[in-house]
Amino acid sequence: MGNTLAVPNEIAAEIGARIATAAEAKKLTWNYIGVRLNTSGQQVKGWSEGRGMKAHNVVPLAEILGVSPVWLLTGKGRKPE
Repeated sequence: MGNTLAVPNEIAAEIGARIATAAEAKKLTWNYIGVRLNTSGQQVKGWSEGRGMKAHNVVPLAEILGVSPVWLLTGKGRKPE
């Protein structure tokens, strides 16, 4: 997967905080999210800490979390309930 784009480090921590916020609001575990994305819960936890997220995961992750990809990336728009 050499052509896979990574989320830039400059925004990874901010996105990670939004992942954690949305997962907590929906009461979703890292393992549950990981299974839905065909990855590990540890990997998803890493994303929530601002590490190693690939751009191709943004849209599917947003769908699972029930948020828009725009909110996940920028914080703009409707927050998770």
